[in-house]
Amino acid sequence: MKPLILTLAVLIAAPNAAAARDDFMDFTITMERTYRVCPDRPKEPKWEGNQNIKAAWKGILLQKIYEIQSYEAVIQNDDCSCEVRFPKWNRAMQVYTENFSELTYRDGFEVEDKIRARAKALRGQAKAICDRGGLW
Repeated sequence: MKPLILTLAVLIAAPNAAAARDDFMDFTITMERTYRVCPDRPKEPKWEGNQNIKAAWKGILLQKIYEIQSYEAVIQNDDCSCEVRFPKWNRAMQVYTENFSELTYRDGFEVEDKIRARAKALRGQAKAICDRGGLW
């Protein structure tokens, strides 16, 4: 009788243990982001956050392109309203698709360094404008 109970316990627990292991190894972010400033900003494109680890740089590159466009708009308009600071992603997607989507892994990192430097150069000016309105 004891071997039968033990066998049943193993048969019932094994699939659950396998499922728990799979869930444990799934690092997908399922929680919605919330923001203190401009909480209704446009959502990032779905593909951008769903890259495998080797292609994650593509999503980061797209984010940096968007960030540069955001900073440039704030500076050009001397305005940090939510509509200016967080435009739709269409323009950033277009720039990425036309100029960077076919880059190799190595070339992507070289471009990313230049784009990060550009974003860093603009950030201070944009931040000063946004700080005036308490929107940073």
